[in-house]
Amino acid sequence: MFIKLFNKFIWSTPALFVSLLFSACGSDSTSSPANNAAAILSGESISGVSQKGPFVKGSTVKLYELDEQLHQTGVHYSTTIDNDEGNYKINNVVLTSSYAWMVAEGFFLNEFTGKKSSKEITLNGLVKIEKGKNININVLSHLAFNRINYLVQQGLSIVDAQKQAEAEVLKAFDLEADETLFKNMDIFANGEGDAKLLAISLLLLNRKQENEYDKYDDENDIAQTIDLMAQISYDLETDGTWDDSALKKKMKEDLVYFTYAYDSNGDNSISKARKQMESMTTKSIPDFEKYIKKFLSPDTIWGSCTNENEIQRNRYSDRFICQNSFWTPYEPLIEDECNAENEGMVTSVWVTSSGNPRFRYIGHTEYYRCEKGSWEARGLWVTCDTAGVAVGDTCTKSTCLFGTGCTINSFAYEGDGNWKDLGSTPVGSNIVSECQKEITFVGDTCSVMQSEGMEYYVLNKDSTWEKCNIDPNLGACPLKANYHLSQIFNDYNDKYYYCHDGEWTEVKLIPHQNTDSRKKGLTDEEYDVLDLPKDAAVGDRASGLLEICYNHPDITDPYGSPFCMPRYYYRYRENGTWTLETEEDRSADNRFNLPECTIDKEGSVQENLPMPADAFGSIVEPGEVVKCVIEKNCNGGYQQAKDEPCPQGDKGRIFPTYRHIKYIFGRTE
Repeated sequence: MFIKLFNKFIWSTPALFVSLLFSACGSDSTSSPANNAAAILSGESISGVSQKGPFVKGSTVKLYELDEQLHQTGVHYSTTIDNDEGNYKINNVVLTSSYAWMVAEGFFLNEFTGKKSSKEITLNGLVKIEKGKNININVLSHLAFNRINYLVQQGLSIVDAQKQAEAEVLKAFDLEADETLFKNMDIFANGEGDAKLLAISLLLLNRKQENEYDKYDDENDIAQTIDLMAQISYDLETDGTWDDSALKKKMKEDLVYFTYAYDSNGDNSISKARKQMESMTTKSIPDFEKYIKKFLSPDTIWGSCTNENEIQRNRYSDRFICQNSFWTPYEPLIEDECNAENEGMVTSVWVTSSGNPRFRYIGHTEYYRCEKGSWEARGLWVTCDTAGVAVGDTCTKSTCLFGTGCTINSFAYEGDGNWKDLGSTPVGSNIVSECQKEITFVGDTCSVMQSEGMEYYVLNKDSTWEKCNIDPNLGACPLKANYHLSQIFNDYNDKYYYCHDGEWTEVKLIPHQNTDSRKKGLTDEEYDVLDLPKDAAVGDRASGLLEICYNHPDITDPYGSPFCMPRYYYRYRENGTWTLETEEDRSADNRFNLPECTIDKEGSVQENLPMPADAFGSIVEPGEVVKCVIEKNCNGGYQQAKDEPCPQGDKGRIFPTYRHIKYIFGRTE
C-alpha cells in the first residue's frame, strides 16, 4: 500500500489548535451567549448530513462557535445521530457569530461494502452559519480545514479563505473548482459538486484486495484513509498545493491497479461501489466515475501522450504505450525495445496453439523486425540474409512442425530488405519439381500427370500447393479449401460464385469489398473506415466495411441462411477520432461479459455482441441474444422447463441458464 506513516495531528496549525483544544475541554452541554440581542441564531436548529460514507447511529456531531479570527467564543453544542443515514440536528442553537467549527465522529457505512466500518473516523469543517441552510460535514470539508485556518491567519476573510481553499483541494485531485460549497455537498445528491465529493471519498478509501479471493481488511483500509487525509491536509496547509508528487503518483498507480481490476463477474471496485451506493438510497447516484477516471488518467501520471509509441511503466511494471494521443495498456510479445540502435533487428516468437501447457509444442513461429521504433510482424522471409543479394535472387528456408513434417519455403528478393513469397512445398513432395518455379505467385496453377490421370494444383494464400479443379471461366477451386481461410469468390457474366470443396456455387451474398466500386485504389485499411459515422459519442462502437461472408449451406448451418459479418470494429475516442477496438474496450463493455444467470434474473434478455476477426483476419462469428431461463435437471441429465415434473417422480434440480434467442448478424441474404 502507498500510505506513509504520518503522526502529525491533522489540525496542526498552532493558533487554531490551542484555541479549540482549551475551549473544548469543558462540558459538552449547550452553552449560551451572554448577549442574545446580537444573536445570528436565536433558538433555531442546525441540521445537515455527516458523511464519509453515512455516519451511523450513535455517532456524534459537535459545533463550536468561532469569531472572525477563528478563536472559540466558549459556545458549543453537541448531538447524537439516531439513524444510519448520517443526518443530524442540533436544536435550540443561539449564536452571535456566523462561523463555527463542526466535528463529526463515529462509525460510518463503507461505500464499497455497505457494512459498518470497523474503525471510527473524525471529520472536521470550518463553516459559515446561514439561517435555514444545512451544513454538511465530509472529507472535502476536512481536507480544506487546515488551509482555511492558515489563510485566515495570513489576513484573508473566512469567506475568501474558504473559497480559495476549496478550489485548491479540488485542484489537488486534478478537478476544477465548483460553485457548490463543500458544506452543501452530499454524496447522495446529483450535482457536479456532489459527484466530485463522492469520487474523492471513494478514492481515499479504495484500498481493495488484489483479487476477489483475498480478505478485505476494512480496519487497515480506514486507518490508511485517516493517515492519507492527514498527509494531504498538512501538505495543502501553507501553499495550497499537493507538493508530494511521489506520494500522489504512487497513489494514482496503486488506485489504477486496484480500481480497474475486474473480477470473474466483470465488475471492478468502482462498478461495485455504484451498485452498493444505489442499494443504500432511493436517490440518483451522481456521475462520480468521470472524476475518478480523470484523476487516474495516465495523462495525470506521465503527462500528455504526445510522443507516438513512447512507453511508460507503473510501479507494478505494467507497461503503457502512447498511441493516437492515448496511453493504452501494452503487453508486447517481444521484451526487447525497438529503437534506433537495433533498427532492422529480427526476432521470433513461439506462439502455442492454446493456453494449455500440455500443448506447448504445438503452435507456430511468428517473426518480427524492428522498423522505425516498432516491431512489425513479418513472414519467414525476414530471416533471409540480404548481404550481397541482388533483386531476383532466391532464398529457401525449411520449417518443421511437430507431427506434420517439414516444408521448403522459397522467396525472391524484391529489394529494400523485402522478399516475395514464392510458395512452399512439403519436403519430398512429388510436385516440387513439377510446380515450383523460380518466381511464383499466389493463384499460380500447374498440372501433374499421375498414374490415375492428370491432377491440378493451385498456390494458395498460405503459400502451399493445393489440389484443385479448374473451371475455364472461374479458375482454380481447391478440393479441400478451408472456407474460413480461403474465402474464394469470383464473378462471371455478372454473377458471383463461391468456391467450396472443388466446386463453384452461384451466390448472391458476397463481401462488400468485392462489389463496392469505391474499393478500387484503396487499401483494406482505407476502405474499411469510409462509412464510419461523423457524429458519435465517446465510446460508441461502429463496424468497418470489410466483411467475411459464409454462403454455402454446409457453412451456414445451423444459422439457417447465408450471412456476412464485419471483420473489424472501431471505437470513438475523446480526441474525436475512430480507432480499432481493443481488448480493453471489450473488457469494459458489459455487452461482451454476460452477468451470471440467477433465479432473480429469470426472463432477462442479454446481448453478446459479435467479436472482430481472429488474429488471421479470417473467422468472424455472429453475436447472440440470450435469455436467462430456469430449467430442471432430472436424473440422467434430462432437461426441461422448471414447472414440468421429472419422469417417475424424480424431483430433479432447478438451475438457471442462458438460452439462445437469435443471432446478431451483419447482414443476411
